[in-house]
Amino acid sequence: MKSILLHVDADQAFEARLQVALDMARANGGHITCLQTVNYEVFAPGNFYGSAMAAALPRIKEAARTLRDKVEADLANEDVSWEWRLLYGMAETRLLEQSALHDVIIIGSSDIGKEGGRSPSAMAGELAINAPSPVLVEVVEIPPDKQNIADTLFDAAVMRDCGVMVLGAYGHSRLAEMLMGGVTRKVLSNPKIPVLLAH
Repeated sequence: MKSILLHVDADQAFEARLQVALDMARANGGHITCLQTVNYEVFAPGNFYGSAMAAALPRIKEAARTLRDKVEADLANEDVSWEWRLLYGMAETRLLEQSALHDVIIIGSSDIGKEGGRSPSAMAGELAINAPSPVLVEVVEIPPDKQNIADTLFDAAVMRDCGVMVLGAYGHSRLAEMLMGGVTRKVLSNPKIPVLLAH
């Protein structure tokens, strides 16, 4: 996956999305297209809400510019190829329009501005159904625990009612895992849900 379309927005998951995009670009010699959208709506003259939106638009644009300056400054220190696209309109629409030119779309797992940004992303579903590229979401940070990694992963999966766990198998050699143990071996010792493995 060399051509990466990254949704840029000031939500809580953006930093994690950016790091995933950077990791993928480094691993594959890829290119990141940072897509930032500024939503605007056109209202009929005399519409009070439309007038309020027109007055707020300069502040919305300024916030977008501030975010862009910060992210571009961060990207300037990275050793990856990237470009910036600023488009006006709904993020979902603009991402869908750009999706055919990319190998993967990276977005957040929550809709912006709803319930503190914690409601499940409707955009993820729409893009997964309509975009020709796969959609990458659901970065979840699990606090460290005293139990082993395999049990922590299973507990997190069970708590979220997951039906399957997808696991990269045997990151270390089989001999090293046999001698010292490892997540793959522990997961396979006592799986609590079905496990899909890939190496």
